[in-house]
Amino acid sequence: MTRLDDRSPSATALEIPEEFFSVVVGAVRGLLQRGLPERTVRSNVRLEGFERYGGGMKSPLVGGLSVRLGLTLKIGNRELDGFVSLFRAANAGQRRVFPEIHSLIALPGDDERRVLVMDHLRGYRPLWWTVFQTGTSPRMVERAAKRCFEQIDRVHALGPESTNPVRSTPQTLYFDRLRAKVRELARLPWFEEARERGLFLEGRRGWLEAPPVDELIADLEEAIGPGPRQAEVVLHGDPHLGNLMVRRYGDGFAARLIDPNPSWGVGDYLYDVGKCFHFADDCGPARLWPERVVLPLRRHRGRPALTRPRFDPQLGTSLRRRQEALRKMLHAWRDRRAEGVGEAGDSPRWHLAVATATLVTATAVGSRDSERALTHCALSHLLQARAGLACSGP
Repeated sequence: MTRLDDRSPSATALEIPEEFFSVVVGAVRGLLQRGLPERTVRSNVRLEGFERYGGGMKSPLVGGLSVRLGLTLKIGNRELDGFVSLFRAANAGQRRVFPEIHSLIALPGDDERRVLVMDHLRGYRPLWWTVFQTGTSPRMVERAAKRCFEQIDRVHALGPESTNPVRSTPQTLYFDRLRAKVRELARLPWFEEARERGLFLEGRRGWLEAPPVDELIADLEEAIGPGPRQAEVVLHGDPHLGNLMVRRYGDGFAARLIDPNPSWGVGDYLYDVGKCFHFADDCGPARLWPERVVLPLRRHRGRPALTRPRFDPQLGTSLRRRQEALRKMLHAWRDRRAEGVGEAGDSPRWHLAVATATLVTATAVGSRDSERALTHCALSHLLQARAGLACSGP
């Protein structure tokens, strides 16, 4: 039990860094003094226990009542300032898109650090958990995904004044990030060779020859250019399946978005769509179960060659069905959004967005096989982007 007292020794027990503890205490005090919003009371205040005391004949009930208030904390830097305007603009309607913000507090003596206090999303889990970790039926996966994509649509429909006043171009959203990750991957001898001489990727119908990676990215950058202005929206910035939260209610779901990246401001809607494909493509399990992925490095015609990922068959067909249900909803959402701006769903920019979202995670999985699986997936999408541009050219 922790008192709202600066002298309390419980910062360590709560695993809150000492420098933030007094700020957190002040935030909770201030929230209680101002009064809790009705939505917070309904969602996050719970009676947790009752301890009966001794009593007399005149009182049928005397005891101590424990009340639990659930809150979410996010500790960060000045980028949290952008959360406030984005969250409040998105939550201004009847439906809540993000958790409710209660306060944003600057750390005393530090102009950069912030503590954001929000409602706790009680009972919510990430969408990837619904897809990969439960016995949920494919139909329920479709319903959960639909609710999440509707929430992203609401963010995209906001006015530009609700976010960071920055226009992110394909250069900053895609090509700068791809080149940064390519430089990081170049520590691997086989990838450095692929940058200089190209490589082969195993496809569904044999080997695909890829040009040198730097050349491939440069060709796409020149062909895609600045992108269409009508495709620009207010971006969430990081809507992978870990940041899409769902809670089941009977046969339906409620959804909330968390942890956006407002620094991207306004940009190509496909950037967000590509992020949602993090776990839906063929190499999705490589992020969750890197130890169950097999992808040996080979050579073909004297150059590095990546085979298609092979996954542990114990992952099971039911997981594949749920993943396919997610993929079906993603493609339907992508196609509907593309139709709204007069372009094909399977466009080169879409492949570019998925490739970027995939490659930037390649070094975070902790397994060489999974690293190669994600690289295979990303480079395959870059090749498909190039093929699409060649088909649409003069």
